[in-house]
Amino acid sequence: MDWYDSDLADNDKEILLFAAKYIHENISKDILENTGEWDIDYLPYNWDLNEIKE
Repeated sequence: MDWYDSDLADNDKEILLFAAKYIHENISKDILENTGEWDIDYLPYNWDLNEIKE
């Protein structure tokens, strides 16, 4: 996992199970029934978004 993974969960399965609570019921059901078939991909974070421009 990337970013601050230890702050979020111990593994991808835990993240998927957490996310399942907050997404559309059809997708949530599939995640709960087939957690091992899902993958989490991460996008690079653009730290420039936090930059204060003067």
